[in-house]
Amino acid sequence: MGNSSSSSSGKYKKISSGESKASSSSSSSKNKKKYQMVDFALHGPKHLPPNWCQNEEHQYAVAACFINGVYVLEHERRQGRSKDDHVLARPWWDSFGYTLLQTLVDPDEGVIFGAIYLRVAAPESAPQMVMAFRGMVAGWDEISDPNTPSSSHIFSNTFSGMLKVALALQNTGSLGYYSKHGGAWLCGHSLGAAMGLIAGKFLATSGTYLDTFFFNPPIVLYYLRKGQLDFYTKSLWNDPIGLIAWNMFILAHKEYISNEGGKGFDNLVKWQPRLLVNPGDFICNGYIDYYEDRDSTKEACQLELSLPFVNPSACLVLNVGSTEECHGIKQWWDRNLNVERRPYVCVSD
Repeated sequence: MGNSSSSSSGKYKKISSGESKASSSSSSSKNKKKYQMVDFALHGPKHLPPNWCQNEEHQYAVAACFINGVYVLEHERRQGRSKDDHVLARPWWDSFGYTLLQTLVDPDEGVIFGAIYLRVAAPESAPQMVMAFRGMVAGWDEISDPNTPSSSHIFSNTFSGMLKVALALQNTGSLGYYSKHGGAWLCGHSLGAAMGLIAGKFLATSGTYLDTFFFNPPIVLYYLRKGQLDFYTKSLWNDPIGLIAWNMFILAHKEYISNEGGKGFDNLVKWQPRLLVNPGDFICNGYIDYYEDRDSTKEACQLELSLPFVNPSACLVLNVGSTEECHGIKQWWDRNLNVERRPYVCVSD
């Protein structure tokens, strides 16, 4: 079962899918859509000390900023800025002593979905390398109008996501090296958190464990429990991001993740990814009930090798403070962030 903390799923107001849609469907033009949170001077955290890496909540803030840097990189690309002119994006990593080593670009669509950063001036206790993935943005990505999702959009985004996962996995070799020599972070938000979880799980089954920050990772467990018909029909309308993530997970597990002759599960148990969840966010709050209610014995947890969206061990970090936007990335660098940590460990022996 879960840890000693009581389940908080009943203490918080859960936003409905309709409320989320209303807040994210204001754009009618894919090319004119502008990402609003681009200026670090206006929107970035001002309270972090130079030794931010010594405080875990400060680490959440910096990891979220790395991800926002990816959002702003794509914003600048869409605004027609030079590939080498990252005036708006640069402060989101440069402020913490990092340089942009590489952008991860979808070769078919040309969109920037991820970035790799390298430590240049941060404290030595900070990670040497960071890989970050952004989520979807209404008006940018193909499922641009959440009021009119379609199965073709879902599966198109699924295979586009799988291509991105494949590109990400091609670049995980360096992360694996730095995880043992200087430290490495794997970060993602929303659908980007799903991509990161796939990549991290792939490495963990072979014995490479990354420090992770997965913000608002999508889970569609609620609809899955109601049966396959409800799962595909209702989640298509109420949680298309979660459905895309589910399809990505299933395909990725078939393609990349195996039990390594029985060692895969034993390796996976040792990895405890951080899942940063807002209890009011219907896209990710299913993780709370899942880990609170599950059986943590080895026999039960072994099923999780084939459940792509969960892991035998995990650390849930709940934002228990008040936030205006339950699914937004900005909440995680808020000066008044109030979190509750809930570690879950599979009893493997």
